[in-house]
Amino acid sequence: MGGFTNKKLIKDYEELLENKRDMVNYWYPKYNPKVSQMEQTKKALLLTVGSMGDRYGDRGRVHTLLAGEPGTAKSKLGIWTAHQLDGRMCGKRTTDVGLTGSYDKKTGEIEPGALPQAHGNAIFIDELDEFAEKDRQGLLEAMSDGKVNIEVGGDKKQFEAQCRVIASVNDTSVLSPELKDRFDFVFELETPNKDEQQEIMNDRISDFMKETEGYEGSELRGYLDYIKSFQPEITRETRERLKDIVNFYISAVDEGETGIRHKESIIRIGIGIAKLNMRDLDPSDVVRATLLQDPSNSKNWRTAQNMANKTIKQIIHKALEIEGYT
Repeated sequence: MGGFTNKKLIKDYEELLENKRDMVNYWYPKYNPKVSQMEQTKKALLLTVGSMGDRYGDRGRVHTLLAGEPGTAKSKLGIWTAHQLDGRMCGKRTTDVGLTGSYDKKTGEIEPGALPQAHGNAIFIDELDEFAEKDRQGLLEAMSDGKVNIEVGGDKKQFEAQCRVIASVNDTSVLSPELKDRFDFVFELETPNKDEQQEIMNDRISDFMKETEGYEGSELRGYLDYIKSFQPEITRETRERLKDIVNFYISAVDEGETGIRHKESIIRIGIGIAKLNMRDLDPSDVVRATLLQDPSNSKNWRTAQNMANKTIKQIIHKALEIEGYT
């Protein structure tokens, strides 16, 4: 596929796809296997790093925000993404040029920051709430348009910055509503309770200082490289079905509570699901996207099925079944 040349892995991946296993459910347990549980979060991160680029003026890149107190595995997942999946990492204490860039007095040039350096890849931004407001404004620009514009002393420069953003924050209140709204997935991670801590620590002790299958991420990294150039198509028939299912979602499930940007995000996530499975978009992918964003939607979809026609019922049932809600 494209420039991917590892013949053994190509054969393995072809067999996986021929068996018609769902690739989201197949790969998410291999996303930092030393972090137990966190199924929804891992699926979102997988869809982020494997998502499309931008096409025809539409954003294809999926972004994920991880919010919560220290000890909720935000950094463990983000750092693993950067180190094992060839992403980039940026923290307030690890960059001299910030997210967008800065003026270098020695060279007299504007030097690109972390976002332009991550162009075409995933970037993990640790403790986004610690960055200056101008950096967060630059991030908003990159997440939306795939570019950052820098002006220093009358000198202007634009850098390409089509990166897939994974960011962690301790406090979401410092983020502007516009910035938070650009994230397709937002997870408010809670500190594990006593029982969860016991389960997590049992897993950690079992894996501590021990080789864990898949931890190096080579198989997943290879698969992401294998599908990198694949672009799912949306047939005319599928577009009509999408209109039906999204209209039904707005009227019977979401009831118009979220804005247009949220509705666009479920199309984007759905395309990410199709890309990971190396096939064209299926209407059920968009229903799955709503379930991955908010598992409580499963109840709403099941209730709403009573009002749906036969075709929409089949689409809903397929999505619920794949995600394990039937």
